[in-house]
Amino acid sequence: EQLPLETLFVDETQDFTQAELALFVRVCADKNAMFFSGDTAQTIAAGVGFRFEDLKSIFQAEKERQGLAQGSQAVVVPAVRQLKV
Repeated sequence: EQLPLETLFVDETQDFTQAELALFVRVCADKNAMFFSGDTAQTIAAGVGFRFEDLKSIFQAEKERQGLAQGSQAVVVPAVRQLKV
């Protein structure tokens, strides 16, 4: 029996590719119970030009994909919040 992944917390988000982030979004049962954090000035992965706005587009694509499925929970495209010091 598979247990659903209900909530997901991801740190160092800037070090994941868009494909990896899309996989996280796809496997989490509750798309609105996900939390991503990171620092775009600290990326360690060469060639990964991450922006949090890109993550919003992944949620938008998932929202559109699920809009076609009957009985799925509505996906909310998250706001991006930045800590400025």
